[in-house]
Amino acid sequence: MRVLTLILMISMASEAHVFFSVGSTHSIDNNFNQSSIGYFISTSSTVIGDHKNQTGILNQSLKKNLVSDSDGDGIDDEDEINIYGTDVLSSDTDSDGINDYEEIFNTFTDPNLIDTDGDQISDYDELMIYLTSAINLDSDNDGLSDYSEIFVHLTNPNKVDSDSDGSSDLSEIKMGFSPLDASSSLDFRMHSISSNEFIISFMTATGHQYFVESCEVLSPTNWVRRMGLNGMGDRYIITDPEIDENRFYRIVVPDED
Repeated sequence: MRVLTLILMISMASEAHVFFSVGSTHSIDNNFNQSSIGYFISTSSTVIGDHKNQTGILNQSLKKNLVSDSDGDGIDDEDEINIYGTDVLSSDTDSDGINDYEEIFNTFTDPNLIDTDGDQISDYDELMIYLTSAINLDSDNDGLSDYSEIFVHLTNPNKVDSDSDGSSDLSEIKMGFSPLDASSSLDFRMHSISSNEFIISFMTATGHQYFVESCEVLSPTNWVRRMGLNGMGDRYIITDPEIDENRFYRIVVPDED
């Protein structure tokens, strides 16, 4: 009776050798005895040829197959498991629409997280729709998160001053003005009415509190609070008759709880 035998042998060099033998009486050893009758076949079960003259071809094929990329994402399975912790059976481990290779080597986002920077916007939406940074929750570094700019204030997450009026989006919002309207601003002004008397004026927003501070020498610790007021939606005017030399002014709003 003829016996069909399929034998897989792994050498110490981690090279898989497959020997296809017809007949049960042929001797088979680790060197593939030349008296044996058979063919080498690849791991894809495709016959490569007579083992007597095709050993080199087979070994090259099997070495290539041992460096596998099961999901076809361009990253070796071994690296996905041991380095990146990604799924070897899915080219997009976090299912965010960006394949693992792109996230690891091009966008530098986390292939295991849908939202790498934690700003409540997916990496895909940031990169493909809003053109914001997927690794910085405040793309323009203006103090407002991308999420709040896009979905709350409707400002430009890639521009510090959305309406180009000279005041940052954050300062306008905190002062009670619109960051989308250049005519809506603090409009701080100061002019002299005599050699030592100045008038200071600025716009206010209803429901917001403002403090006027001044100092003679610019320093973070030199500011003195001169007065506070509640905005009524109009221009507030202050006369300062006590100036003997240079004086600097600023308007401050308290941080919201």
